[in-house]
Amino acid sequence: MKKLLFCLGIASLLFACSQEKKPPMLSFDNTTIDIGNVSLSNPVKTCTIEFQNAGDSLLRMRGVLAQCDCEKVEIKSDSYFLEPHAKGQLTYTLNVSEFHDTLIHRELKVYSDTRGENPVILHVVAHVTE
Repeated sequence: MKKLLFCLGIASLLFACSQEKKPPMLSFDNTTIDIGNVSLSNPVKTCTIEFQNAGDSLLRMRGVLAQCDCEKVEIKSDSYFLEPHAKGQLTYTLNVSEFHDTLIHRELKVYSDTRGENPVILHVVAHVTE
């Protein structure tokens, strides 16, 4: 009887360990965002960048670091805490008024409580036209 109870206890422990939840995981469909052409006559362009919590635990966004003052990034208020498999959004604004007829590359560093690659680096590309 003791052996049976011991075996059942070990089996229960192994089953519980195999059901462990995946930690939160910040995921983007694409880490390169091409916002297209931006004209100097209309130098401000805004786009929305979607992301997802691909894990099985609550994801907490910590913030986003932009490269220069020409960029503004906001995490949507309902995206700071994401349930498992839920989607969130960043709003990205680029002002190219100081650039002239060039290709712009910028990096955004997205911080969260995810394990693995942290921060996630997003590459933003824009083409400035006259």
